Amino acid sequence: MSDESSRLPEHTEVSVQNISAEPLAAAASDEPDAESRQEEDFLEKKKLELEIASLKQDIEARKEYAKKIFWLILAWLMAVLVILFFEGFKLRGFHLDDSVLIAIVSSTTITGIFAIVANYLFPKR
Repeated sequence: MSDESSRLPEHTEVSVQNISAEPLAAAASDEPDAESRQEEDFLEKKKLELEIASLKQDIEARKEYAKKIFWLILAWLMAVLVILFFEGFKLRGFHLDDSVLIAIVSSTTITGIFAIVANYLFPKR
């Protein structure tokens, strides 16, 4: 359309009463159309796929870290046990000061830290 053809003649009067509009029947519907439903279904399916992938990743991480935590705690406790055994029976002249023994035995609270990690990895559902 050219600029000149879109202009109104000078003698034409425009008012709100001269304007009319027909209602849009499709816009009045509360139901989504087929394309919208397909998009909603697609997005819901993608959401479920991501949730499943996340759960699989969590399971793999839990398996890996559960083994690592178990072996680390076991090694730590075995080392403390060996130290206490050597100290208790004075094997090969082994002797530690009381403050060192207290520090070693109280360091087993490190297992408490791993309990926190384990609670994170294995939440109660």
